[in-house]
Amino acid sequence: MGFSGIPPRADLNVAIASINLCSQRADAAIMSYELPWDSLLAGVPAETIAVRELLLLANYYRAKGHQLWVYIDPANGLNRAGESDGLVRHGRSITEPAIQQIFRRYVVVVDSVRAVAVFQLTFTDLDLSASPPPPGSILPLFAHLGLVDVNLTPKPALGAWDAAFYRPRHAGIVIPNPSAHVQN
Repeated sequence: MGFSGIPPRADLNVAIASINLCSQRADAAIMSYELPWDSLLAGVPAETIAVRELLLLANYYRAKGHQLWVYIDPANGLNRAGESDGLVRHGRSITEPAIQQIFRRYVVVVDSVRAVAVFQLTFTDLDLSASPPPPGSILPLFAHLGLVDVNLTPKPALGAWDAAFYRPRHAGIVIPNPSAHVQN
C-alpha cells in the first residue's frame, strides 16, 4: 500500500516530515501532478524540468524503499472537465497536435524515473488556510481525507490503517504472510 506525499501546505520541511511519517506505513508512493505547461511552453526542456521537479523526490522515495507510481494529468487536476490552467493562460488546448506532442515528450522523459503504476491516497489533510482554493473548487471535499491532520498529528483512522495493512518490510520488499493464503 502507498500514499501520496503531498504535504498539508507548501513547506519543504513539512513535506519531508510528511513523507518520513507515511513511509513508516507504506511500501509505495505516488507523485501526482499536472504538467508544468508554463515552463514547457516557454521552451524549458522536459529533461531540465524532470531533474528539477521530479528526480530528487523520486530518489528520496526510492531511498525509503518505495515502489514509485507517477500520475501525470494533461488536463486540470481539480476540474477534470477543464483544460489545465497553464494551457488556458497561454490560449492553448490539449486538443492541439503540437500540445499533445509536448505532452508525449514529457511523459517519455518522466518515464525515466521508472514508475510502476498509479494509485492515490492522501496521507495528510490539506491546509486550505495556507492555500485557499478558488471559489467553486471541489478541493474542500477532499481536504480532510488524510490519516494525519495538517500538523501531522495522527487521526483515529491511522490506527485502523496500521492494524489492517501492517506488513513486515525488508529493504522495501513486502514479505507476504504465508499463513494468510492457507485455505481450510
